[in-house]
Amino acid sequence: MLNFAVRYYGLKKNPFQSTGAIKKRTAEMSIWEESQFLSALQHVSSPFYRLEFLILFYSGMRIGEFKALEISDFDFAHDTISISKSYSSISRTITPPKTDSSVRIISMPHLIMDRLQQYLAKLSYEPSPLFPQDGRTIAYQLKKMAKAAHLPPIRVHDLRHSHASYLIHKHIPITSIAKRLGHKNPSITLSVYSHIYKDSDSQIADMMDESLKKLVNG
Repeated sequence: MLNFAVRYYGLKKNPFQSTGAIKKRTAEMSIWEESQFLSALQHVSSPFYRLEFLILFYSGMRIGEFKALEISDFDFAHDTISISKSYSSISRTITPPKTDSSVRIISMPHLIMDRLQQYLAKLSYEPSPLFPQDGRTIAYQLKKMAKAAHLPPIRVHDLRHSHASYLIHKHIPITSIAKRLGHKNPSITLSVYSHIYKDSDSQIADMMDESLKKLVNG
């Protein structure tokens, strides 16, 4: 609007031009390797919180998706979790997912699904949602377990990043990782985790060395 006034109504200068563009602040990503996560988990005595962290780390779902889960979203026969909604911490209501691609079905380890089913069988009621804890409570428990395990603290959202890193280092195709995380396309996944792929460059050289040894020995 001010640029329009400069061009057509005699305003000498747009005062906001001197401030420059406002850059979006990106929170620094921290990651736990699987071994670090399992080490920290040993310091969680509550079976309920152990389940929460196991699901978050091995599913890679967003915290809002996690907090919107109902028992009906779990398919224990096929070891899957259906993501179809999200909890908004602003409005404190269940809302549609972030994007259409966020609607997905996540395969889970049988051990985790079995533990959850055993836990639910002991309850005298059906909680709705299944994990009603405030995000700050989950963050506090995560900080507590990190301190007990002498690990650098991470945010709850970093469990999602840790999951993606875990899959990348297991050589899962980027298309599969993008689908599991609920990204619209793999380019989004690559833009977020490209720095992790850079760490794999030396592995490529090692792989080629192994192939060339066969040529030399032949």
